[in-house]
Amino acid sequence: MEEVLTFLNQQLEYECNDCAYGVAKKQTGYYLTMYNYSTKKTEEVPIWKPELNGFTAFDIDDYVDLTKVRSANSSDLNNLYNFRAKYDFMLVFGYEEWAADAIKIISSYAPFLSNEDREIMARANGDLALNIIENRISGKEFLPRKYAKIKQERVDLFMDKINLIMDFWTEIKKDDESYRPLIISELNLKIGNEYMHYYNLLISIKEEKLADDFLKRAYFSPSQVQSAKNLLYGCPEKSFLFTQGDSDTFPLWYVQKKLDYRKDVIVLNTSLLYTHWYVQMNKERRQYTSIIDQKNYGKLLNKGQYIDRGSQVEPFSQWLTNKLTLTDSLSYSLVPESFMIPFQGSNLEIKLKGPSVGQNAFVMLDLIASNPDREFNFASPFQLYSLGLVNNYLSRGKSFLMTNTPISQHSDQESIDLLDNLLFYMDYKYLASLNNTASSELNLLTYGIAELANTFDTDRERMLQKFIKQVPTSSLIEIGNFGHLEIVNSLYADQLPYQSQLLKKELKTAALDRIKKITSLNKTFDQDISDMEELFSIYAGVRIQWLQYEEVVIKNADKDVLIAIKEKVDSLQENPVMLQREWTHLKLVAMKVALDGLDLSQE
Repeated sequence: MEEVLTFLNQQLEYECNDCAYGVAKKQTGYYLTMYNYSTKKTEEVPIWKPELNGFTAFDIDDYVDLTKVRSANSSDLNNLYNFRAKYDFMLVFGYEEWAADAIKIISSYAPFLSNEDREIMARANGDLALNIIENRISGKEFLPRKYAKIKQERVDLFMDKINLIMDFWTEIKKDDESYRPLIISELNLKIGNEYMHYYNLLISIKEEKLADDFLKRAYFSPSQVQSAKNLLYGCPEKSFLFTQGDSDTFPLWYVQKKLDYRKDVIVLNTSLLYTHWYVQMNKERRQYTSIIDQKNYGKLLNKGQYIDRGSQVEPFSQWLTNKLTLTDSLSYSLVPESFMIPFQGSNLEIKLKGPSVGQNAFVMLDLIASNPDREFNFASPFQLYSLGLVNNYLSRGKSFLMTNTPISQHSDQESIDLLDNLLFYMDYKYLASLNNTASSELNLLTYGIAELANTFDTDRERMLQKFIKQVPTSSLIEIGNFGHLEIVNSLYADQLPYQSQLLKKELKTAALDRIKKITSLNKTFDQDISDMEELFSIYAGVRIQWLQYEEVVIKNADKDVLIAIKEKVDSLQENPVMLQREWTHLKLVAMKVALDGLDLSQE
């Protein structure tokens, strides 16, 4: 897929006129698509043909705006690049009928299906299942669904699909428990997430009994359960907790609904807060107050929301109420830069970041303003940052508790207690069993320790020594996740420089061996690049993107690995394949510039 996007980036001179560029991968080749915002129709032209085994010239003069020259950094193809793994994995993808086509192709292989075939079948049927529940009909305008029951025949069709999906995942596990799915690479976690995903969708159409059946069949490993409990454990009673992705949400619902643990905490996934039904479902089921509901949310969702810099501070609830009652014909809406929200006895000033604001931010602000006496936790500090609350938080183990005023020290005795709780479970076996999701837990623990106020120096030293004992470097190297090692080394470099040097010394042989095995032909080439970036960070002591802001002096003992990275980067850049991988090439250029700026001469 990266080669396709590189070709398009070089060929597309102008912006699409009232439309958006996309890519369709079909059996007959790759196509550039143009989705027209006004007509809601998609046009396509071929750009790569299998019979040519190469790209072909195309003409889209009728679809472009000749007054708008397209930048090579335009977001359209950059957004598609983020889906490259899915395009590469799926047989067909990126157009309306892709799921039906994929099922038809793979059904012809039956009964000789590989596990990759089964995963594609599960994903394709998942797309069709959503079409059923959302009532998406080809050629008709899509209307966002509400929190309500649907016709029984659609329920039956939906159940047939999702049971088939889970059968495919079950067959994969039965055949190979070590199978690594796309994106979420831990099979048991993926299957658990799927059960909870469909549990949630069944609740959204008020099919409680069917939902309970999926809940009963759901399973998460003991380590995933403990990780979820660790996140909920730090939340005050009857508080809100905003999460982001699948793996920091579905296990939480599992331990709440199935294990009856901390059911008092209202867990809200911020990605789902973009939907009418999810907003209404939680408002009704959890009985909290808010202005936004599924009847009025469309007035926010139907328009781009752009921040009006320099505007005056406005009371949020009053502004929101007015916004939801006014009607205009504009395709966009201006939002004040700052809002005032009464919260826990104070007037909280919110200053929004970025040129635009996601509609889910309004839902979060509405909940805060409408429930000023409740506590609010965030699973990620980025969520607080996006709301302009950079310093309005206290560390609470795996979450961040919002405060009613900015504070300079983000830790207190409760922070210590909750970090001790995380540290109690943290050892190399726990990390290995969490797989890739361990990065979040590890990151939050090490960040929490590093950011402790000076008044807690004794606690910090105690925690560091306990961490070293429970998570030895040799075990981290055995796990083989350089991202984990980067996180740990960052803590050591900041707090225990001698321990950082020991880590790098012990890692050196494995690092050099890893670099040596990297080639552009590797199926995991994306991961190869990430591993080199993480090794650079470990041995240079700074991430590539931050190098321009810091003065770095490299110790002689660290130069061998950096020299090996430099030689590998030079070799890869000389490979003609890189000319067809523009995004990867830019990463290599950034690494080369960073490495060329270091003094790697041997003394």
